[in-house]
Order: sequence, then C-alpha cells, then structure tokens
Amino acid sequence: MSQQGSRNTTPSPGLSMIDYTENYPLHFIPVRPVTPRFEGSHCKNCIQYMEHIKQLQQHIDRVHEENRRLNSNNRTIRETYGRYYSRVKTEGREGSDCPKYEQEEEHIAINLMKRMREVQAERDNVKKEMKKEQTEQMDAMMKNIRKTETELEETRKVLDRMRREKIDQENALETEQEMLYNTLGKQLDQLNTDKKRLEIILNRAYLRGYVDNEDNIDVRGGPSGVPSPIPAVVAEEVRPPSTFTAEAHQAEMSKLVMVASERKEAFCGYMDEMRRSFSDRFDGCLTPSGSSNYVMESNDVREYSMGPPSVPPTPRPAIDSVSDMDDASSRGSHRDD
Repeated sequence: MSQQGSRNTTPSPGLSMIDYTENYPLHFIPVRPVTPRFEGSHCKNCIQYMEHIKQLQQHIDRVHEENRRLNSNNRTIRETYGRYYSRVKTEGREGSDCPKYEQEEEHIAINLMKRMREVQAERDNVKKEMKKEQTEQMDAMMKNIRKTETELEETRKVLDRMRREKIDQENALETEQEMLYNTLGKQLDQLNTDKKRLEIILNRAYLRGYVDNEDNIDVRGGPSGVPSPIPAVVAEEVRPPSTFTAEAHQAEMSKLVMVASERKEAFCGYMDEMRRSFSDRFDGCLTPSGSSNYVMESNDVREYSMGPPSVPPTPRPAIDSVSDMDDASSRGSHRDD
C-alpha cells in the first residue's frame, strides 16, 4: 500500500526530465565577438583594442557562467536521475521504461560532456587568440613609438641646427651692415675732407692772385693734367683737378653709395624672406597638424662641413686720387710754412 501511494504521489521521470530540459535549454552558447580591423591613428587603434579586450573579457565571463550553469545542471540531473534510479530499484520496478530512461540519461550526459568540451576548447582558443593579438598589438605599438621618438629626435636636431644657422646669418648680416655703414661713413668723411682741402687750395690761389675768379680752368689741357694758362707756381698747388675734381668724385661716390644701398636693400629683403620662410617652417613643425604633414627636405638644412654662412664682401672703390690729394695738401702746407 505504501508502495502504491509512493507510486501515485511521485511524478513521472519522463515528465520531470522534459520539464527540466525546457527550463534549462542546452543550445544556448555565447557568441565570441569578432576582432575588428584597426585603421587610423595609433591612439584610436589603442582605444579600439582596449574596447575589444573588454568585449573578449565579457565573453569569457559569459562562457564561465554558462559552464558553471551547465555543471550545476549536470549535477542536478545526475542527482535527480540517481534518486529516480534508486527509487525504481527499491520499489522493484523492472519494466520497459527503465532502459529508455537510462538511454535518455546517457544521451543527455554525453551531450553535456560534448558541450562542456566544446566550451572548454572555445575558451582556450579565445585565450590563445587574445594573447596573440595582444602580443602583436604591443609589438606594433612599441615599434611605432620607437619610430616616432627617432623622428622627434631628428626633428629636434634639425630645428637646433636651423636656429644656430639663423643666429649665424643674423650675426653675419649685422656685421656686414656695420662694415658697410662704417665704410660709407669713412668714404664720405674722406670726400668731405678732400673737398675742403681743394676749396682751401683754390681759395689760396685766388687770394694770391695766381687765378682770377673769371678764369675758366680747363682740366683737359696739358699732358700732366695742369691747365696751360696757370703759372708754374700755382700749377703745383692746383694739380689734382684733372683726375680728382670735387664734382666728379662726388658724383662717382654718389653712384657707389646708390649701388651699395641697392645691394643692402636687396640683401635685407633676401634675409627678411629667409626669416619669414624659417618662421613659417618652424611654426609648422611645432603645430600638431604640421608635425605629421611637414617633411624636412635635404636642401633646407646646411651640412655640418659647410660651416657658418658668410656674406659676399662688398666691393670697395679704389680711389687713387686721395693719395694725390694728400700729397698736394702736404705740399701746400709746406709751402705755407
């Protein structure tokens, strides 16, 4: 009687197995995320790589959770079927349903073991691929970092060299300007001095009566350059006018000053253009957008063996009449004494 009551109150093993499998589906397996293709800058690739790592970690956690759930499901099924088997064995039921239940239990256990092996193999493959991708990405990142550091060091050296060349060119320009101004000042002072000496000599000649104010001195007469109407006493004092008249010398020096001024303006314009070009390139190298677009050319930088830049020397006029004027002035001073 007790056995019949237990048989009536105990649920059917087949029904309980079907309900259990319906509550716990066995076909659910988390899908591993696909590895994205990294394109673009290094920072963007690093961010995408970190997001992909997080997705893989979440996938691994889901696989672990599924594995734990399957293990608990297997344990529950084993316990349930163990109770059913022991209950059937104790009750002495040996019908046609026992082999069927055993086959179903064995089939479910085999499927569970296969699914567990597949999950374990997939987890191992995910770990291996993750390690491999991480190693490749780290190697590529380190290679790019070393390449960027080398390019930055070369750019820094080039900028230092360009700064030094700029300073040398500015110093050379200032030196050349100072030399030009000093030379022009000396030449103008010498011209003024010679002009004053010539005026003094002519005034002395006029005062002594050797030359009248109405006389027209012809500077082209005579082989020695001394006009024929002038007496021999005055000819020695008034000998330079043939080659060194004040007007001709002043006109010549005015032309030289104009030429020197034009050369100076052209050189200053060239240096200003070089400064602007250097400033534009320097600013372009310092800006974040310009550092990736600008490429330093070989013609933009001077070699170390070339030395500092130099400015071509300014041609200075050779004035031979100054020495003649000095001789005449010295003779006039001796004659006055």
